[in-house]
Amino acid sequence: MIKIWHFIYYSLYIVDYKLHLISNKLNPIVYIYKIDKVKNFFDKRGKSPIDDLNNVYKNRDYGFSILLSQIVIHLLLFAFLVGIFNLSLIIFNIYIDLKPFMFMLILVLSISLNLFVLLRNKDYKKSFLEFDNFKRNRKRIYYLLSFITIISIFFLSYLSFVYGSKYHSLQ
Repeated sequence: MIKIWHFIYYSLYIVDYKLHLISNKLNPIVYIYKIDKVKNFFDKRGKSPIDDLNNVYKNRDYGFSILLSQIVIHLLLFAFLVGIFNLSLIIFNIYIDLKPFMFMLILVLSISLNLFVLLRNKDYKKSFLEFDNFKRNRKRIYYLLSFITIISIFFLSYLSFVYGSKYHSLQ
């Protein structure tokens, strides 16, 4: 189960990084760096601002893509826990007034779970290296599994609010 969660995290990271690379093609600043005088200026210093920018996103320790993936994975677990909480209210016929602190408590729980299970000791890096070596077809299967898991988590959370609205009121 942890490997699947690692792959979902990996998928989010790859999607964000690929979106960054696509945005480089649309970014007008990148075209400024391709002007001969500007390119020669940076070549004399031995730097490539485009490569530096890509490395800022690609860094698996503190890059933008990994940070955004962490936020999304926390929100995914939050949505899953909220969905489970609401479904448990429905199953056990418990009527409750949901307060904002309950959602904050679930959010803290989801972040704590992710930190202790997913991000502890940077275990995800070993999984990332393993996933990088997967064959293309195997990656596609796991990407499809990740996509279905993400959609089903949000669908579970949505349905739990739709069908659970008579069991609780949001205040």
